[in-house]
Amino acid sequence: MKKVILLALLLSGFLCAAVSPDEKANELYEKGYKLVLEKDWAKASDIFNELLSKYASSSWADDAQFWLCYSIEKSEQNLEASFDCYSRFIEKYPESKWHDDAMQNMVRLAEELDKQDKPVYRERLKMIENKESDEVSLAVLHALQSRGDEKALEAVLKIFDSTKNENIRKKMVYIIGSFEDNQAREKLISIAKSDNQVEMRADALFWLAQNRTDKNTAEFIKDRALNDPDEKVQKKALFSLSEMADDTGMQYLYEIAENHKNSELRENAVFWIGENAKNKTEALKKLKEYAINDKDFNVRKKAIFAISQVDNEEAMDLLISLSKDLQDIELRSNALFWLSQNARSEKHYAAISYAANNDPEYKVRKKAIFAISQLPQNVAQKRLIEIAEKHTDADLRSEAVFWLSQLETNTEILKKLKEIALTDNEQKVQEKAVFSLYEMDNDAGIKDLIDIAKNHKNIAIRKKAIFWLGQSGADEAVKALEDILFNQPK
Repeated sequence: MKKVILLALLLSGFLCAAVSPDEKANELYEKGYKLVLEKDWAKASDIFNELLSKYASSSWADDAQFWLCYSIEKSEQNLEASFDCYSRFIEKYPESKWHDDAMQNMVRLAEELDKQDKPVYRERLKMIENKESDEVSLAVLHALQSRGDEKALEAVLKIFDSTKNENIRKKMVYIIGSFEDNQAREKLISIAKSDNQVEMRADALFWLAQNRTDKNTAEFIKDRALNDPDEKVQKKALFSLSEMADDTGMQYLYEIAENHKNSELRENAVFWIGENAKNKTEALKKLKEYAINDKDFNVRKKAIFAISQVDNEEAMDLLISLSKDLQDIELRSNALFWLSQNARSEKHYAAISYAANNDPEYKVRKKAIFAISQLPQNVAQKRLIEIAEKHTDADLRSEAVFWLSQLETNTEILKKLKEIALTDNEQKVQEKAVFSLYEMDNDAGIKDLIDIAKNHKNIAIRKKAIFWLGQSGADEAVKALEDILFNQPK
């Protein structure tokens, strides 16, 4: 019966469609605008504020904001507040039909404020005008870029040569770079060689390298890497050489890596060889040479890292070889670390474990144990447990115990750490196992620590366990300490 009545009401027009938010905003706007015409500025401001508060996303919001600013200007005679209101309006509604009116009002207000010894508003107005002029200029430039023909390039170059706006000039370097015309190339060369702005020269080199594979361009970029007075530009030249298609710039990078007088820039060249070389075999041959024979230690170290960035099986084999054959202890350790970051097969894992057990230098064996901890959890856990239980060197067993505790906690790790704390034949290894139980995530080792604190046969180990329980914030640790205190044998 209710449905029939509702239908009858709808058909007879007793129920009307809901009024949309935009229609409600329009009603408020009309009301507010009528008050503007009546010069009732205060009430008009209230109405426009209400509209903006309730219907900020409506199509009438920009109209309301403009007339709110106008009402503020007329009612309060507060020129600063009016200027700020128009400024916010222009920022928020750049496409509004009231935009030009707002700008005209701001010009008038800025002139009045200037007469009141407040020139800052004229400067603010100039900044807004410059910003809008920049946006128009960029729109024109992008339109020319989209044409991509010779006349468009000539227009772009003419604008570049005539403008003194640094923001426009910086963005134009990209636009010039998008043209593959020889005229664009020559302009980029001119900018890269002679512009007094470091960023401009650097950007010109980058865009010069894009879409160009000719020898002359590569030689020019190499010249900038060698001779530009600013190191930032030199580094951008190195990167740009590495970016050239078909490895066009790579031979020049090899030359710079080998001969540049600045070792930091040689390091940089080595880095980009590892990152971007297309001919991986040739790149690895060069990087191996640098890692073994370069006169600068940091270049040798960077070469090892660069090899790891090639990340193919040939690179992994080279890291394994270097981890065994390099004479320098730190460099062998470095090769092991980077090997661990990309290790993905038993051959890779075995090479790191071999170093942990057999390298002639203690420091390298220690670094190898850390490298093992970087392997996938199941691989690292198995190999660290094996070292912690069987290695002949107590210090290295301790190292394995510690890194075991840094893996994701599980019952097998807890079990092994407690077992080592109870049974290892060296006290320092037992102490490390006690500390490692304390280190476990989410207080997972607290129960085992309590058991060791109460029952270990070695009093020194019990004291260590008690100390680490005292460092824990776990409630059960506090209760255990109270129990040990009040129930120890008299």
